[in-house]
Amino acid sequence: MLVTTATVALPACAEVPGLINGLGIGGGRAMPGLETPELPTLPLIDENTKLGQALTSARRASAATEAAANAEFENGELLATLRARTEEKREARRAQMEERNCLRQAELGVGDCGGLRLIPGATKSGKQVAPEWLESLVLGGE
Repeated sequence: MLVTTATVALPACAEVPGLINGLGIGGGRAMPGLETPELPTLPLIDENTKLGQALTSARRASAATEAAANAEFENGELLATLRARTEEKREARRAQMEERNCLRQAELGVGDCGGLRLIPGATKSGKQVAPEWLESLVLGGE
């Protein structure tokens, strides 16, 4: 059996191990990738030490400050004003949404409002004309 070897000339940038492995060259070594490093385990802090007591008191003070700020916001004037404004506009937004949906249904001739006579897109004979956006959607812009 005759065995021949070939020499492949690669540019200098191709000699990076990842590029060589990507070309199938390099003796079957795996390409380097992202690996998860071993993280050191941190020692637990004993709450009976001075450092542990200081951290515990700092956590309690932070939690108390946060609770006070949350309570102040919940009972504050800003949140009450925003909630009142939301309630005032809720009915108007609901009616506006129903009107918009009814107009769409009437334009397409479907749904609860599909049988309306005075609708945008209808001709004088009452025949429905498909809106331009629907024609372009169905016909694909032809």
